[in-house]
Amino acid sequence: MHTLLIITVGAGICALISGMFGMLGGIIFMGILLSLGSVASAMVVHGAVQGLANISRVIILRRFVRWDLYAAIIAGMIPLIILFSFVRLVPSKSFIFICLGLLALLVWVPHRKLPLDITNKTHAFFCGASLIALNLSAGISGPAQDLFYTHAPLNRQEIVALKALNMFSAHCIKIIYFGWALWQETQSQNTLLLPTNIDHIMANAPLWFYGSTIIATILGTVIGTSLLARLSSHHFQTISRYLITLIGLIYLARGLFA
Repeated sequence: MHTLLIITVGAGICALISGMFGMLGGIIFMGILLSLGSVASAMVVHGAVQGLANISRVIILRRFVRWDLYAAIIAGMIPLIILFSFVRLVPSKSFIFICLGLLALLVWVPHRKLPLDITNKTHAFFCGASLIALNLSAGISGPAQDLFYTHAPLNRQEIVALKALNMFSAHCIKIIYFGWALWQETQSQNTLLLPTNIDHIMANAPLWFYGSTIIATILGTVIGTSLLARLSSHHFQTISRYLITLIGLIYLARGLFA
């Protein structure tokens, strides 16, 4: 019960944060899930909850979605999906925390000096490839995706809407990829699912948990998206930068010294 409550509340809060900043909530939620269970189960639950949060943002901001750019991004995802379908890699928790920390610190890369623009179809293609590569190795890709929006002539709503659609697609692939790994884990005779393990808890979760988590995620998304409209561009960039830096340093320490 305690673990289910943590997941539900965490999903709502992280959806709110993501609704405001487009990516920070996913990083925080991944850290919570990795602390509760195995890598495969964390990836599947993260993909499901964040996927719901992202598609909620897409629905709310649907009139701002740039479908032409999304098509180029999907084209970039396909080769990496094919590649990872042969690799079947499940990274360690330490590796994921280190990757999460390094990805978070990408906010300090001098973006203005990088000639990346998501409205350039070639750049959009490589953005799609990076989304799959990072989502299937580190679990998230938001900070790397941000690099492609620095020079893009898009407003805040267009940016959040397109990011949300991209991430929804990447999370769907992540669920399928790690869902297979999770199924193999649970079928293995060497896998022991303890009552306190998230794998066991999720497998035996009551219906109220799924309903409350869906409501919390959608509610957090609605509130976060409404708050986005009240943020100035300066506050939007400054607050998100320092918040994600703090989280990144914590994750780096966790991965290196745990």
